[in-house]
Amino acid sequence: MGYIYCLFDIKNNITRVGKTKTKDKSRQKQQLGYYPFTLLEWTFKVNNYGDVETDIHRQFKKHKCNGDWYSLNITKVLEYIMNNHIWEELDSPSPSKVLSVMVNNT
Repeated sequence: MGYIYCLFDIKNNITRVGKTKTKDKSRQKQQLGYYPFTLLEWTFKVNNYGDVETDIHRQFKKHKCNGDWYSLNITKVLEYIMNNHIWEELDSPSPSKVLSVMVNNT
């Protein structure tokens, strides 16, 4: 059991997909280092999180732009996960957070 996280950079319309064993966000922050834009994050709790991450990366391979970043709107990634994988739990940003990021980063 682990987590698939999706980070969305609204300014550049790119999405990062990764995996982690825990909900602790320090790993994602450490991997990003300094990142100048606000990111929205969705986290899915799934079984076989390594296999799920591999499947998602394979599905969107043609959209890969840098490492685990994909030149792809977050809705495509979320829709794929929700329709093709069994997930137990979803953490997502509140509508007010999404709106705030959209207004401040466009």
